[in-house]
Amino acid sequence: MFGTRSHNAPVAPTPLRADRGPDQSVGIKWIFMAYVYILKTKSGKYYVGSTENLSTRLAHHIGGHTPSTKKLGAEALLLSQEYETLKDARSVEYKIKNLKRKDYIEKMLKDGYIKVKPS
Repeated sequence: MFGTRSHNAPVAPTPLRADRGPDQSVGIKWIFMAYVYILKTKSGKYYVGSTENLSTRLAHHIGGHTPSTKKLGAEALLLSQEYETLKDARSVEYKIKNLKRKDYIEKMLKDGYIKVKPS
């Protein structure tokens, strides 16, 4: 079982070797994690989101291809944290958004991790 992990760089899916089957062949399983991330915009605001593919999502935000951040001008990834499932990541994202508190987000950034737990 995986815990949450905070980092500031996108992470690709992790290949894991499967156990050898009855025919002694080895396969590869892909494990996809989900992420909650915090972006800083050119206007100085924070944007909180979640995704299964962090690098692609960031490219969309920074390239201006995402309506939610197009006008704000996404500038930089400040924090990302890994979760086992997209459901967990979405739960944390919604909790943070419902707080609507810039000071709480700034505390998370200072601490380097998100303390909010998924429901």
